[in-house]
Amino acid sequence: LLWSIAENCLSTAQPCDVAGLLKQFFRELPEPILPNDLQEAFIKAQQLGSEEKNSATLLLSCLMNDRMVDTLRYFFSFLKKVSLRSSENKMDSSNLAVIFAPNLLQSSDGDKMSAHTDRKLRLQAAVVQTLIDHAEEIGHIPKFILEKLPAMLGIDDSVSTPSLQDYEESEGETPGERKRRRRQSLGDIVSETLNKFKSNRTPCITPQRDGSGRYSAFA
Repeated sequence: LLWSIAENCLSTAQPCDVAGLLKQFFRELPEPILPNDLQEAFIKAQQLGSEEKNSATLLLSCLMNDRMVDTLRYFFSFLKKVSLRSSENKMDSSNLAVIFAPNLLQSSDGDKMSAHTDRKLRLQAAVVQTLIDHAEEIGHIPKFILEKLPAMLGIDDSVSTPSLQDYEESEGETPGERKRRRRQSLGDIVSETLNKFKSNRTPCITPQRDGSGRYSAFA
């Protein structure tokens, strides 16, 4: 009964009232939906060039736990759908970011406005706008990292590594299954690298104590 009443209220509610409830929900969370320990990094990423900004922001999103990633991807995908109708509702991703950023990222500056806080608010809005524009990529490892990872880990061309085709979306695959598969493939690369390092290591000789009480490399 309550669910039916809620559905009826939602269908007749004004968009501004729904937006107000969403902002209040995120604002009153015990911890911000974008983790405190990552907020500064998210803000610094917005000061990079366009492509670097997007890649850095999405890479940072991979550091959040699965539940948070799923929530953010769902919410920002919804906002992206709203922004795609900006010709009707006048709410593009930039305007949506300005509205929601103060509720998604906490600020310690209170209500006092200054040049510093104004700049910080603009950078916070830039974080949210980037996440709206790339909602479907939140929590996914950027392709440029996947392409460079073998070289970064020192894997030879002769070593078999998963190709980028392993990361393509399979039909009927859920986002959770796709993410687990990506992590597994990435884990394969790391495991192969560690095995390579182990096989190339020089055998270690344990020092032995001689009759004088001193240590020698030979028994």
